[in-house]
Amino acid sequence: MFDMAEKALPHKTDYSPAVRSGVQAPKKDRPKQTKAQRIIALAKKHTPPKKISEITGISRSSVRATLAQARRAGKLTTWFNPPYVRAELVDLSMNMRVEPEVYAELRKAAKQRGMKLSVLLPKLLVAVAKGKLVDAVLDDKE
Repeated sequence: MFDMAEKALPHKTDYSPAVRSGVQAPKKDRPKQTKAQRIIALAKKHTPPKKISEITGISRSSVRATLAQARRAGKLTTWFNPPYVRAELVDLSMNMRVEPEVYAELRKAAKQRGMKLSVLLPKLLVAVAKGKLVDAVLDDKE
């Protein structure tokens, strides 16, 4: 009689969390994505970091750190800008040296506008370039 019970149950019951929740376990022949690969894949589909965090269950700071690392490694070029800025951006990270008086004037202008100097400088550069004011500002053409 005991032998018949074993034949009725051809396999042991799997009590793993994936089976209990009704989620099917990944197929063994398919390679499993790492967390970083999953984050990058979602980012390439223009999923913002907040949404990636919600989907994957990974903290927002970890998602942002992974995205920054991927950008530095050249694996990702997508940036998550405010809705009014959707174009791909070129990173112009550089060090600049200016006289203390110029620095003080720039800080004053930033403070008057209620923004940090790191926000004012790119906006100023973009305004000069888009307004085709480079020649007027520099006055270096003869």
